Amino acid sequence: MLPLEDVHLSYAGNFPPEAPIHRALRSLQPGDRLTLRTATDNGLALHHPDGTCVARLSRKGNARWADRAESIREARVVAMVQRSAAQDADPERRDRCRAEEWEVPLVELVYEIEPLQGPAR
Repeated sequence: MLPLEDVHLSYAGNFPPEAPIHRALRSLQPGDRLTLRTATDNGLALHHPDGTCVARLSRKGNARWADRAESIREARVVAMVQRSAAQDADPERRDRCRAEEWEVPLVELVYEIEPLQGPAR
């Protein structure tokens, strides 16, 4: 499971309610697959099947997953979490929000781990 601490929870709130990101988020259902890609600023982002970026990883998430991104085989929506500007404890970040409410996908990641090396023969 991709922990919510690894997701930039206010990302979608930075866009006005009529922006494509909100339409894409509203359409997501449990079981839908997302694509994890490198964003233009080198962070990692989750993309809707139609190509819309629906979430960005937090600094902590980027640090944790950047070196393992190539090993991720699947990202699947488990649930959608409701967020609001009022939930942000930082007044400056809260004031930058352009949407009052938005959704954040809770995502399961399926990834390969390197096989353990057995004893040398």
